[in-house]
Amino acid sequence: MKEIALRKVVGAKDLQIMALVNRGYVWVFAIGAALGCFAGWFLTKLLMDLIFKINVCVEPVTLLFGVAALFLISGLTVGLKVRQAVRANPADVLRSE
Repeated sequence: MKEIALRKVVGAKDLQIMALVNRGYVWVFAIGAALGCFAGWFLTKLLMDLIFKINVCVEPVTLLFGVAALFLISGLTVGLKVRQAVRANPADVLRSE
């Protein structure tokens, strides 16, 4: 909160602060999405092969919907929290300890 308040006092715009904070999260979510898609595809294929002799494999569209939901929910959550921090009065944030 104090870092955001300092950046706001120095003159950073709200969108610049939001982009700076979100930049670190994008890489974490991208790596998590890639690993999650691979592990989900592999484990689902393994389970379906154990249960059925002939089966329809996992569609890539299903994995993409999961990734899109991940980015949407995480973007809304992080975006709302950063927006609250940006809209807070910088003087009040810097005074509190």
